[in-house]
Amino acid sequence: MSNTLTQYFSAATFALIALSMMVMPVVNSTAQRTGGFAHGHHIATDFYAYWNAHGGLSINGLPITDEHPEVSLTDGKSYATQWFERARYERHPENVTHYNVLLGLLGTNQAEGRSFDGTSDQSNTSTHMYFTQTRHSLLNSPGPFLIYWTSNGGLAQFGYPLSEQIQEVSTDGKTYDVQYFERHVSSTTRNRVTPDTRCCWGC
Repeated sequence: MSNTLTQYFSAATFALIALSMMVMPVVNSTAQRTGGFAHGHHIATDFYAYWNAHGGLSINGLPITDEHPEVSLTDGKSYATQWFERARYERHPENVTHYNVLLGLLGTNQAEGRSFDGTSDQSNTSTHMYFTQTRHSLLNSPGPFLIYWTSNGGLAQFGYPLSEQIQEVSTDGKTYDVQYFERHVSSTTRNRVTPDTRCCWGC
């Protein structure tokens, strides 16, 4: 009888250990694969939290790479990086918790080599915001860029404006009102501002 009980408890213990070993990778995998998308790319837990808190799909777009080490064009250092249709995420563990995920300067890279005239209007009103740092401004006319900028993360999400509103021909052959920011390029469609994918596609 005692031998039977010993064998039973040994088998039960073995089964529990085997089950726990099977469950552990699943839990860890779930933690690391938060935000999976149908086309195969996943967003790490901290990147996914930032993605959700800062506009999700409409502002950042879908992930177009997995997380990987990449040298930043800003400071020449290597960071864990992930590309989205409209943003480039970097992990900065040297920063305090709320600032350990930063956006790359996509708009700055896109505007490299170009010169944009500044504005002479240095006023700040409900419909005009001037930035001494770049000598450019945000307006709500002809496109509602000021409303869009302030409603979707402002300086942290977009950075300073690098241009005034200008008209450019996009990849679809159509002309849009466009404004360059340090971390984004935004354009208008039917008086609605949307992030421009030209920053990321083809990079």
